[in-house]
Amino acid sequence: MPPRSAFFPLKTLTVRHGNLIPLFSAFSLYTFPSLNTLHLKPDKDIKLKPNIWFNFDPFMAFLERSSCLLTTLFIEGLSLSDIQLVRLLRHVPTLRDLTIIDTDIAGSFSPISKQFIESLHTSRTSDLRLEAEPLIPRLHSLTLDTGATAFRDKVVIDMVRSRWIPSVISSANGISSSIKEGLPPVDCLREFTMKFRNRSNPGDVYEPLDLTEKNGMRLVITWKK
Repeated sequence: MPPRSAFFPLKTLTVRHGNLIPLFSAFSLYTFPSLNTLHLKPDKDIKLKPNIWFNFDPFMAFLERSSCLLTTLFIEGLSLSDIQLVRLLRHVPTLRDLTIIDTDIAGSFSPISKQFIESLHTSRTSDLRLEAEPLIPRLHSLTLDTGATAFRDKVVIDMVRSRWIPSVISSANGISSSIKEGLPPVDCLREFTMKFRNRSNPGDVYEPLDLTEKNGMRLVITWKK
């Protein structure tokens, strides 16, 4: 096997996955300490099996070894469980932009689950996040694109509200400190997009977020056309 290499200048990486069990993982060959943008996508020519990503553990070892200050993460059509997703996010506390799209994944295997949404709440623990420290505290923009036909909308609303803290936005660098408000130290979420590809609009279920939008958050909710 070739010696492990480090590519310090690399800042953006796109990784495509199949679902064959590899003889070895290429992740063990590389270290990218300067990486700040990561796209994870499936191989277009291979249909992934539900809830299977054989390279997840080698990928996590690569991420830990690189110790990169990741700011953008884009995950599309990848068979990743909500447990794995939360584990991944624990290792990228510098993340500011997160996009998750569950195309070509059966609904029961989508990482965009109620438990995952609960894990993003800033001041509550969940079944997947038992510790009080919030996930991705520097998050500014969140996009969730799901094929679910039903969803626990109140859980989404509560999570978004917990991350809307405009009073702690620093005009200098965007780093917040909400300790004085009795909340975990998190940045204010500026943008939230929720796309329901297979769900018709049930009415004003997201009306509780209207005030949040009027106060400055960029809020987008879309439904099946």
